[in-house]
Formats: sequence, C-alpha cells, structure tokens
Amino acid sequence: LVRQIRHCLLIPLLYEDRVHGMIALARFRDPAFESEAVESVEQVAHLASLAIRSSRLYDELVHARLMAEASTAQLLKREWQLDEAQRMAHLGSYEYSIERDETSWSPEIYRIAGRDPSTEGSISFDDLLNSVHPQDRELVRNTVNKAIETRQSYSFEYRIVRPDGEIR
Repeated sequence: LVRQIRHCLLIPLLYEDRVHGMIALARFRDPAFESEAVESVEQVAHLASLAIRSSRLYDELVHARLMAEASTAQLLKREWQLDEAQRMAHLGSYEYSIERDETSWSPEIYRIAGRDPSTEGSISFDDLLNSVHPQDRELVRNTVNKAIETRQSYSFEYRIVRPDGEIR
C-alpha cells in the first residue's frame, strides 16, 4: 500500500506550540493535492486543535470544580466543628464588617443572646451594642475602636442583656 502512495499531505495539530497529532492524507494517483484542498485540511486541523484545547480546558475546569467542592466540604466540616466547640464551651464569636456596618454572629452567640437567627437578619454594630449591658457598652465601643485603629485583634468579656431581661 505504501508503494502505491503518490502524494502525502501531513498537517500538524498544534496546541501551545506543541504537536498533539497529525492529519495525514494520501493520494494514490496524480495530480498532487490542490491548494484549496490543502487550505481546507489546514482549517480542519485548526478546528481539531481548538477541540483539543477545549477538551483540556474542560478537564481542568472539572478538576478545579472538584477541588472547590472538596474545599467547600472541608470548610463546612470545620465550621460545624467550630460551632460544636462553641456550643459545648458556651462561647460565641462574631465578625464586624465596618464597611457594611454589619455583624455576623455564630449560632452560639444567638443562643446566648436569646435571639433567633432565622428572624434577626443582619445586625448592625448599634444593635450589638444595644444587647450589651449598659455598664459594659463603653468598654465594648472603646475596645472595638482601638482594634480598628491599631488593626489588632482583641478578646475580652462583657455582659449582655437578653430580650427577656436576663443578664449573662
């Protein structure tokens, strides 16, 4: 069969400056391949190279999605563990977004404060201060302001007043 080939056309499949395959055409009689045929095969080769690239990008995307899902699952597990540790120790935590003037409370903080997270919505810093015992409000305000100014984290204890009037 090889001895009968009169003309051969090889077009590389290029992707990222590497050859990932070839398109090979053989002609068993004259005339040789016409320029229009060569151009058509080059276009097919280009489209095949794009398909290879798309396939690899898809594989990378699937891998990235799986990694993100695994990271999310791990993060959810750690969040659950933190919530459980806070529940067992009767400790809570919150984050304060200065830009949005919102606090984000842990489930245990809601429980300690006697509030329902499903009905509270976002809690502003003033809302947080209103739940602090009146004698401790200045301490909380000053400590948070100092942390903002110095960009240092802080830890301290203060009392809260629950909606039913109980002090904790």
